[in-house]
Amino acid sequence: MRRLRPAAATLAGLVAGPVGSASPPEPALACPAGTAPRAARAAEGRVAWCARPDGTWQGPVRRWRPDGTLLAEGWMAGGEPVGQWTFYRPSGRPLRTGRVEAGRPVGTWLAWDEGGALRAGVETRPLDPPPAEPGVGSAPAGREDDGGT
Repeated sequence: MRRLRPAAATLAGLVAGPVGSASPPEPALACPAGTAPRAARAAEGRVAWCARPDGTWQGPVRRWRPDGTLLAEGWMAGGEPVGQWTFYRPSGRPLRTGRVEAGRPVGTWLAWDEGGALRAGVETRPLDPPPAEPGVGSAPAGREDDGGT
């Protein structure tokens, strides 16, 4: 099995990228109790997430490219990526999917080639601690809207 060391910024960049004004992306997120949907947009694309009243990201997250194609989707708990995450090609086909614990990829991730054929599982290995990045786990910089409510 091939080993892959994904860039530490991959997951952090998913939620920390600069964003500006936006209308909420479709479909709407099913936010957990005690959270509210949020969405923002900028030249880098758009992002939708659920946040607790204190602003901490909690629940599903989706990020789209500037052309509107889905880039990634996953789950946040206490401001950190956790659980199942899937990254997509611009064609909409999956690129890779796997589990995240405490903000880090773990275990075997599945990867697909450009034609959509499943490649062998790719095992992750522990990463060096990522550099501190402002905004990770909180609302991204820029204008935020209320998620269409």
